[in-house]
Amino acid sequence: MPQVIEAFFYIYNMINKTLQFLNIICICFIFFACSGTNSSGNMALNSEKELIAANLKAIVVNDQNFKQEIIESENLVQDGDIIVRTADNRESNFLRNFSDKDKTFSHAGVAFKNGDSLFVYNAVGAGLNPSKELMKEPYVDFCYTKDKSRKGCGIFRYPSLTIAEKEAFKNQIFTYYAQKIKFDTAFNLKDDEYMYCSEMIAKAFKKATKNRINIPITTKLQQEINMMDDRKIATPSFEYYAMDNIYFNQWTTEVKRIMIKN
Repeated sequence: MPQVIEAFFYIYNMINKTLQFLNIICICFIFFACSGTNSSGNMALNSEKELIAANLKAIVVNDQNFKQEIIESENLVQDGDIIVRTADNRESNFLRNFSDKDKTFSHAGVAFKNGDSLFVYNAVGAGLNPSKELMKEPYVDFCYTKDKSRKGCGIFRYPSLTIAEKEAFKNQIFTYYAQKIKFDTAFNLKDDEYMYCSEMIAKAFKKATKNRINIPITTKLQQEINMMDDRKIATPSFEYYAMDNIYFNQWTTEVKRIMIKN
């Protein structure tokens, strides 16, 4: 009889361990099946946990090595990639605060190759661009600005773009450039005669993908804000394309970010 009881408990324990194992497999399957991924299989940057992971993976260097990291990263860039940058100055700090999820970057452009050269098309204001017209800058110059307050840059990609969409996106950006679109100091989304950096990118994606990629618009309620010249003004409610909406969304994959250590 003791042998029968011992055999019974042995079989029971084996069945219980098997069920626990199958339960773990099931949980893992559900986790991976429900995790947000884009069509390339890469994790889309659209959650707080993914943002933390991205910041931990960032290449952090001193200013002397920053330019070399940028030069080496040029081989990673593909046509249509979004290139972002940031600085530690009043203008950059002011613009970053209009983002809600990630306040790392303050300016963005789109990269396209021309022969062996890589350029970033971007809309920037009079402080860095007296003509206010859409700019075409070499990739390294865009990331490694002359402003010594530079703090970092990043490469982001929309991997779900089809070949046709990518070509349409390129044509739209080139059209804006040929039209000499000027920087939109009023941040007005109702017309396309003037555009700021994230507005240009968002509208180009919307047109190129026939509304498949529709970058979210952020609404700021009426509030008192600190201006770049230390004035405080009451702003009416307005809508705009926040910087983080361009690279922190369901369609985007982070390729690389390089930050200068404090």
